[in-house]
Amino acid sequence: MSKKLAEGIDALVLDVKVGNGAFMKKQVDARRLAQTMVGIGRRMDKKVQALITDMNSARLRSGQRARDHGSVADIAKRRPRDLTKLSLELAARMIFLGKITQSLDDARRLAEKHLVDGSAYKKFKQVVAAQGGNPQALDKFELLPNATGMREITSPRGGYVSLIGAEDIGVASNMIGAGRDRKEDTIDPAVASSWKLRSARRWMRARCCAAFTTQGRSRGRSC
Repeated sequence: MSKKLAEGIDALVLDVKVGNGAFMKKQVDARRLAQTMVGIGRRMDKKVQALITDMNSARLRSGQRARDHGSVADIAKRRPRDLTKLSLELAARMIFLGKITQSLDDARRLAEKHLVDGSAYKKFKQVVAAQGGNPQALDKFELLPNATGMREITSPRGGYVSLIGAEDIGVASNMIGAGRDRKEDTIDPAVASSWKLRSARRWMRARCCAAFTTQGRSRGRSC
């Protein structure tokens, strides 16, 4: 909160995660954290709202530093639906706190309109350019760094998917270079993890569950 407040904000919408892949594993802890952060903001005369959202499964179907913005391109095409729904709700609440609309329902409709007409995607490209990035890479993924190796994980048997370990996916992604163990570690923007699994879905034996794109074979084996 200190960094956000130091930026001189007027309003803030927080997405507090809870579940297997989040710091807060229990609903009660996530609620306490959300209430604390909202309280801090309001004591500083800021308009703050917090949503507590599920992290028991990964919101994205892939994870790669260089292609995080690819998720924005997917949202512009309204997929995946759960991520799109969450993004629209967060945007709508920010629009409402910014006094662009008179009601939250109006803000939701405005957010949907900007997504559908492409203006939200256009604005994101402007943000990328303003920070020194190449907005063309949003439409041409070949301009992004690419890894050299890949390891696919297949299902040893058939059955139904009851749980997806979001934290385990994060740990494995960290092992191939997508995260840091120490602050001085270097993040490799080319490595990636992608997964096909969805909760409550039937899965066949020997079908690919996940794939890890790595720099070198040793990291692929370690994950």
